[in-house]
Amino acid sequence: MKKIQFIIIPILLAMVALAGCGSDSNIELVKDGSFENFDGTTIENAFEDSFNDAKWESKTSKKGISTVHFTGAITQQTHDVASYEHLKDYKDIDASYDPNTSHRNLMFFAEKTIKKFGKDEVYDKKIRPYRLNVIGSSLNPSDKKEAIRQYNAIVLDHYFEVIKNKYWPVGSQVEFVWSISNDKKRFELSSFSNDSWFETKESLQSILKTIYTDSTKLPIPVELPKFKIRQNNTDVDRDQIARWVESMVFDFQEINLGSATIPVYYNGKANGFLGKMSLDGVTYIFASSVNESRSTTCGLFSEASIVNERIIASSCPEAEILFDESVDTFAFNDDCEQCGMGATLSGDYVKVASVKFNMRKNDTVDFKYILIW
Repeated sequence: MKKIQFIIIPILLAMVALAGCGSDSNIELVKDGSFENFDGTTIENAFEDSFNDAKWESKTSKKGISTVHFTGAITQQTHDVASYEHLKDYKDIDASYDPNTSHRNLMFFAEKTIKKFGKDEVYDKKIRPYRLNVIGSSLNPSDKKEAIRQYNAIVLDHYFEVIKNKYWPVGSQVEFVWSISNDKKRFELSSFSNDSWFETKESLQSILKTIYTDSTKLPIPVELPKFKIRQNNTDVDRDQIARWVESMVFDFQEINLGSATIPVYYNGKANGFLGKMSLDGVTYIFASSVNESRSTTCGLFSEASIVNERIIASSCPEAEILFDESVDTFAFNDDCEQCGMGATLSGDYVKVASVKFNMRKNDTVDFKYILIW
């Protein structure tokens, strides 16, 4: 069962209203009332305009404590009003590097918000690798500029997604509870709840401001910029790529490789990586995959020639290896009898990273950066 999060109000926040008549007098008391600093309309009008499926209930505990409960679902209009404060300053933001303090603050707030909504796994897999490329790396100026742009773009893209789907999400349930005084003439808000309010520690004043804001006076929904993000839909992370490159140390030593920048491609179905590079006028193609269920592997490291979009590996000339430079993809067909049972190199590969590294004499790899696209 989903746990409901309640925020308890320690002080009197609702104003006195005239008591109604009949069995629903407690409900009428609250409906006709108003909040301090929000007395332009009744609670009923404000709440029923902000939430769908509005429901009012009057309850009395065994100890004789009377309460009024309001439940409803957040509307698209209310979501847009709530989101406005978090998006208005981003409508013209650029993902490029900007030393301006306000730009840095917006980026910091976006990153912080992503983490607030339990998106640590998103941050670690999708955002942190970009940050590692920006901080403490030895990128050349051109790559550094692109790394910063990619980092900002991926942060902003996830921030906009979080605000859209997690902040005052459309259709999510809210509940407000008022306690009624013994004389049935006064009431106070005792609790309010919504999962997203709990995540962001939303204050009552902020919530009421959203509920009572006239949506017709705001330019909503906010039109947000779109960014070109070089990103694939695989679950590959920086560490996996590093381990794969390190597994090629012996082969790299065989060709006296000192340092290199290589594109890395990934085949999710085969759990395989593939790379291509040129050294002293010679093209090399190398690939490997692992079938974890059978503990078998498949590998290829070969000189190659390129004819149109086809790559011909000298150690496996019968393999059909097609490279589409326009979309940075490989299609590999034929394992050349170099695979253990169940392992394969065949399939489609998409670019997931660009890696720059140096080989050391002690058989280790010194990574300068791994740009994950």
